[in-house]
Amino acid sequence: MDVKNIKNNPYNNLAIFSVIEQFGRVFLRCSFRRLSGISPSSVPGAFMNSCAIRLAKQLQKMLIGVLSVFAVLSASTSPAVAQETPPPTTLTYPKGWTKCADEGGPCWFLGDVRDVAFGGNGNFVYLLAVQDSVACTRDEFWDNDPSKGQKKSCWYSNFRSRMRTGTVCAAEGQTCTVTGNGTVWFGGGGQFYAKQITAAPNQQTSVYCHRNVFGDPHQKVGKYCIFTR
Repeated sequence: MDVKNIKNNPYNNLAIFSVIEQFGRVFLRCSFRRLSGISPSSVPGAFMNSCAIRLAKQLQKMLIGVLSVFAVLSASTSPAVAQETPPPTTLTYPKGWTKCADEGGPCWFLGDVRDVAFGGNGNFVYLLAVQDSVACTRDEFWDNDPSKGQKKSCWYSNFRSRMRTGTVCAAEGQTCTVTGNGTVWFGGGGQFYAKQITAAPNQQTSVYCHRNVFGDPHQKVGKYCIFTR
């Protein structure tokens, strides 16, 4: 069926009226004996049951036909909803993301610690290890606008933040010494840069906790280093 011409489609209208006509004919047949003066008690039960079944079937067809037409009409007149692009799925976020708010609203994940992405059109900034909730605003993400002029939203990671079980190993300007494999995160205020550590299980590695080593993820707050496995 051509959705664009459904309102003017004579076959579509005839189909509906045909079902309605059939319903009316069955109804008249079943009512005929009552109109003829035959008492209900003299009408065989099988006949009455047959009438009831046929009426129900015709009514069902009529409703299905009408509802299907309304459904198509609704689909043809409803505006298409653009699909938003979620933050990228990476090795750090293999399970992807769940949208939690449009810009200006609250993003909730009560009782948990998640990483949250803010942005749109494929460009995002992140707050790491957020507890319970975050406001989906540029102010909350330290005045960062990753996609200027675009609709933005917030997404929380489908896996709990890796930093929730991390251990602070050094303040900025100190040395963070760790054992074995893991990740050292440098930053503060929910924004961090990471450095992967690859070492034998009992081998110690020292990392200078400073912006000269990691870069500066956040110029407005004091920073420190966290180690996670």
